[in-house]
Amino acid sequence: SLGLGLGLRLGLRLRLRLRLRLALRLRLGHSSCCWAYMHRRHKPKKKKARSSRTMTTAPPDQAAKDMAAKWARYYRGGVFFACLTVMAAMGVVGHSYQALGNRAPQQELVESTEFERGSTIRRHDHDSSFFTQGLFVHNGTLFEGTGMRGHSLLVKLSMPLAEVPGGGAAVDPKVEHKVPLESRFFGEGICGIDGGNKIIQLTWQKKTYFIYDAETFEEVARGSFSTKKNQGWGITPWRDGEEVIVSDGSETLHFWGVPELLGETPRQIEIKRVQVKDPVSQLTVQKINELETIGNRIYANLWYEDYIVEIDPDEGIVTKWLDFRRLWPHTDRPRKADCLNGIAYDEDKNEVILTGKYWPHYFVMTLEEFLSHAGPKPPNHRFRYF
Repeated sequence: SLGLGLGLRLGLRLRLRLRLRLALRLRLGHSSCCWAYMHRRHKPKKKKARSSRTMTTAPPDQAAKDMAAKWARYYRGGVFFACLTVMAAMGVVGHSYQALGNRAPQQELVESTEFERGSTIRRHDHDSSFFTQGLFVHNGTLFEGTGMRGHSLLVKLSMPLAEVPGGGAAVDPKVEHKVPLESRFFGEGICGIDGGNKIIQLTWQKKTYFIYDAETFEEVARGSFSTKKNQGWGITPWRDGEEVIVSDGSETLHFWGVPELLGETPRQIEIKRVQVKDPVSQLTVQKINELETIGNRIYANLWYEDYIVEIDPDEGIVTKWLDFRRLWPHTDRPRKADCLNGIAYDEDKNEVILTGKYWPHYFVMTLEEFLSHAGPKPPNHRFRYF
């Protein structure tokens, strides 16, 4: 309708007064009544001859045909624009549907009770105003980084407890300290560096990282970085803290040197880049988000997927797909709740903590329970040839 309106408006601006129905009838061969009507309305005006020259006019039939043909061209143009508008709308709807995932299997999963029967997963309260971008545990303390411009924070919380020592109900994490980022920055992933004495926080599009003192949250350094997409998403320590691995929403992992990050003089921080691919299809895995190191593997959220992938970062190979669609099904989530994002490993208790953007819950489980969700790769995940 928008394209058709544009075509009609353009026709009116050119002062083509012939009605659209006449043009259509002419194109369809209905000439018996149209020609008579046009001859009546479009009779050539008589003009006086000047000097020895005579004024000539086009035959009325030809003038009417030309006018009808022009209208027909604008009509076809309007239809073309209308088709483009419909196709664009269908593309937006299709992309949104793909981002939310396949709802039919999720409905089947909600109806199954097998997950709840054998589950040892605990729920704890999580501040639903936190747009969680990073999560990690160090020395019995939970740290969380949040996003959104004007709302980005670095937060220190107490650990969720199954029960109070000596008996008592479960204890939810409590905020102990937090600092905001400048409003122009969109906070992203966080992790501990320098033996946990410092915390590094990425930003999304400003290509800036911040380093804080882990105890006081005082900023001790900041610097610039570059990635494949020139964005920061997730970050996790690697090689006993000598390096960190960074994601940027693509299929690429970026390895940075921690000594270079902590250096007083600007130096090249990037060591190498590795593409992550599925070993079966040999296609790269897109939208790698928040990262966490457990042993000699890293675990990554995938943007707008309820799957977590286990990655061998040195080889760039996905070794497991962990299915968490039943952890908190889409049908149970309020409209505001966003995607699964946030993995923290508590080495002392051998537990994994999961949450999401604007989620009201932390989900705490043993490492064994966490790894038990391994299954086949999702059929609708976004892959790309490399």
